[in-house]
Amino acid sequence: MAGPLSGIKILDLTTVAFGPYATQILADYGAEVIKVESPEGDITRAIAPMKSAGMGHFFLMSNRNKRCIVLDLKSESGRKGYLNWRRALTPLCVRCARLRWRASV
Repeated sequence: MAGPLSGIKILDLTTVAFGPYATQILADYGAEVIKVESPEGDITRAIAPMKSAGMGHFFLMSNRNKRCIVLDLKSESGRKGYLNWRRALTPLCVRCARLRWRASV
């Protein structure tokens, strides 16, 4: 059965906790989520416990219903590959650093 977000494709550049969890929910609702990993793999692959190397429980849980691709964004060919994917997909999810602000008194 198709979900309410079927037909939407999302490029997922997130790592660790909230980003992967957010895109996992989008995938659960039917969006096609394509997770981009570095050649070294996502850092959450190493979170124990695990039955198979590189398949930690958090990684498996937060990346269910997603497709994974490997792109080395530090290389020219990896950046070109990213731009090709980016042109094909409208939504993009990336990790944003926490904003720091001060209230003026």
